[in-house]
Amino acid sequence: MNSVQIYKEKLPSSSDGFTVCAFITGNNPAYCKYADRLIRSCEKYSMPYTVYSLQEIHKSISKNGTDDLQNTKPSVLLYTMDRFPGTNILYMDADLLFVKYPDCVKDFCANGVDFAVYNWVNDPCNEAYIPAEVDKDKPGDAVQYFRYSHHIPFTSDRDLCCSGGTQFYANSTAARSFLAKWQEMIKKFDLAWDDEILNYTYTNFFNDGQLKFIPLDKSYLRLPWWPHIDPVILHAEFPAVLIKKPRPCDGAVHMYYPEKWQKREGLLFGMDCIIDVKNKKLLKVADGKIASVRDLNVKFYLFPYDYDL
Repeated sequence: MNSVQIYKEKLPSSSDGFTVCAFITGNNPAYCKYADRLIRSCEKYSMPYTVYSLQEIHKSISKNGTDDLQNTKPSVLLYTMDRFPGTNILYMDADLLFVKYPDCVKDFCANGVDFAVYNWVNDPCNEAYIPAEVDKDKPGDAVQYFRYSHHIPFTSDRDLCCSGGTQFYANSTAARSFLAKWQEMIKKFDLAWDDEILNYTYTNFFNDGQLKFIPLDKSYLRLPWWPHIDPVILHAEFPAVLIKKPRPCDGAVHMYYPEKWQKREGLLFGMDCIIDVKNKKLLKVADGKIASVRDLNVKFYLFPYDYDL
């Protein structure tokens, strides 16, 4: 792949079950800062890694991307599998980092898992919370009050609705076939986001057991809207809001099938409450006054948005 250059890497040995894979574009100082932080976290836990620098990325990843299909995620992942045929791949967005060793990834390697990613409709408690108005401009570790933002109130054991910042792939025939199909669908639906094309590919072609899939726990993609989750892999900043793009659809074949999903009841904290993470209290606002609803027996984990090792 002519457009891919190695930014930094530590080559895997025969005893390593997986290699961390990430990429950045160009030599943008902000991207390099993220990549170097991820690399330091890999080195802290003695994990092999390869971080690429791409001249360009595909438009399925960025609104400013190009049409070059060499620069998609599945293309880079398949290239990495060819480079390291004896190791599995843990893909991570470059702005993530490890704060613990990823034990479950070792288990995936040992138990023949082909693919893992966080799946909103498989998570029994997926609601997200954001800083309340009074705290919206504070750094992450200074936020005291959170309010409800969003959740998916349904479950499914057949569909995929992913957030793809962390993805595991075995270097297996099944996983390679899946990545090749994802690449094919990116070419077909070239105006859609790659996570949504990933959903489409899994739900319509690979949810019948031919690919051994395990949903990742959200601690492996711990975003700050889950302050009650102890991270293994941390995304310290709130993610940017993506522009809407056409979803992959071909006649009656859709990205997923919510009419077949099951209703989920109840939320951990509630839509109309405010969470005081400092004092571990659930609050409500009524008639302009704040009232305590109950104490929370929950530990919260807050990090500055520029968290470093």
